[in-house]
Amino acid sequence: MIFLLLINKFSSTKCSSLLFFIVISLNLFSGLKCQQQPFGDGQFMANRLRNSIWSPAEIVPNLYNNQQAPYINETPIKVDLDLYIQSIRPTSDHSVQRINFLVTKSWDDFRLQTPRNIGPSRRISLDRRWKDILWIPNLYFVNSVSGSVSSNVDSSMYIALSNRTRLQLLAFISLNIVCSNDFSSYPFDQLDCNLEIVPLSESAETVVLRWNSLSMNRLAEESSKYRITYWKETECSENPMKGSSCIKASLKLVRRIGGHLISHFLPTILAVGLSFGGFWIPMTAYSARIIIIVLSFTILSIRQSITVMSFPQTGLWAINVWYTLCTLTIFACLVEYITAINESLYAKPGETTSPSWLSSKFTELQPKILKELLKPTDSNNMADMISRLAFPSIFFIITFLYLLVFAI
Repeated sequence: MIFLLLINKFSSTKCSSLLFFIVISLNLFSGLKCQQQPFGDGQFMANRLRNSIWSPAEIVPNLYNNQQAPYINETPIKVDLDLYIQSIRPTSDHSVQRINFLVTKSWDDFRLQTPRNIGPSRRISLDRRWKDILWIPNLYFVNSVSGSVSSNVDSSMYIALSNRTRLQLLAFISLNIVCSNDFSSYPFDQLDCNLEIVPLSESAETVVLRWNSLSMNRLAEESSKYRITYWKETECSENPMKGSSCIKASLKLVRRIGGHLISHFLPTILAVGLSFGGFWIPMTAYSARIIIIVLSFTILSIRQSITVMSFPQTGLWAINVWYTLCTLTIFACLVEYITAINESLYAKPGETTSPSWLSSKFTELQPKILKELLKPTDSNNMADMISRLAFPSIFFIITFLYLLVFAI
């Protein structure tokens, strides 16, 4: 009313329009305030917090014991496990693998009660502080050397209560586990990783672990160094903790050979091929042929030293056999050169440096192109001509047999 009188008084002035605008704005503001009154007194926020934060008195009875498993009539409680492997990465220790996974534990605790006004089908969430209030099965991963609950996410541990007594705990875990590895067939080896799980403080009379599912991320199947070809959930054949329930996740990792073809086999094959190039150099070029053989030995020794430094010095049977075969092949090239020089020194002028029967019989059986290729010259004798084909062919056969024994 006061504002209306002011408007009538100053209606003849220029301020009347301004005052009229102020009155309308105040009326609108008071209307909005009236609309918010039903949610005043903090009732809306109280209801919202009540749906997400629960007090222990609403769920846990007074006589609740979080140190005792909730088994009934001497019947052990069943704890179901779901394991979802997110990634597997190698560590500096070649027998240890880093596994990141999501584990879900589900069990029934008949002692719990749901808050009032909450239906039996309603699912409520509890934060990680409840792990110190409720009974939770403590799992022990037998063959792990270290591990932690991941802190890369905000909710690294999540507890849910459903169907009045059904509890479900989700946690992101990172573990370093020891895998059995036979380096004798490296780099064609494979890892057998077993993730053995037992309840730490309960016997089989109170807690029994059961597999619900074991799944894997597609990115985890195709890691940089290994390829997972097999995984299966089973029970432990040999229980590491007598009297306790034990389940096991078996994984088989096959080493990827692509990178090792470039780092190990390709340099050694090139070194052996370099030694074969001496057969095309004139026999009188002593320095060139000796340098090629020495250079091949040097490349082979450096590659073998790098391999031995990266892995345990014992047990590398397959890779040591390969380096030995390459060394013997290069050494055979040196022996061939010594033999060719010896024949050339004792040969008479105008004679071939190989026996005539060998030269005639061998060249008669060859096509025209090979006859020109294997034809002795003044700078090379018959031994060099034959070695141009014999040595690569023999090395190819040796390589094929090597792969047949160790890779297949």
